[in-house]
Amino acid sequence: MHERRNTIGGTRGFTLIELMIVVSLIGILAAIAISQYSKYIDKAKITVGIATLNSLRPDLELYRDNTNGLYPVSINFADFTDQNGARILVSLDPAVVLSKLSNWSYVISGESYTITAEAQDSDHTALHLTPGGIKK
Repeated sequence: MHERRNTIGGTRGFTLIELMIVVSLIGILAAIAISQYSKYIDKAKITVGIATLNSLRPDLELYRDNTNGLYPVSINFADFTDQNGARILVSLDPAVVLSKLSNWSYVISGESYTITAEAQDSDHTALHLTPGGIKK
């Protein structure tokens, strides 16, 4: 009796089921990898936002030193100027700062302030800068 072979040129190939299983496994691994990569990118964007916001603190302290111990009454975040049009940022370019963070707000309370901005991550994580540091 002759044996039936699934061959071409004498070599056995992969069946359709085997190929579908391999493609499915590759798809599952790719989905997991993309998910982890997205989380990594979000963490990096938050870290960049924290570093950028934290680099505003020395400029605000310099502003306070130059204005007899007073922080600005208000901040125009389009160009980082105070209520009188004086520049607040000394060490940073406003365009760079605005590219790393968005939705700015500024609250002055006595001898303290809070600047709130959103990181560019997928959750738009709110970051708060105070004279004491940064909080999420």
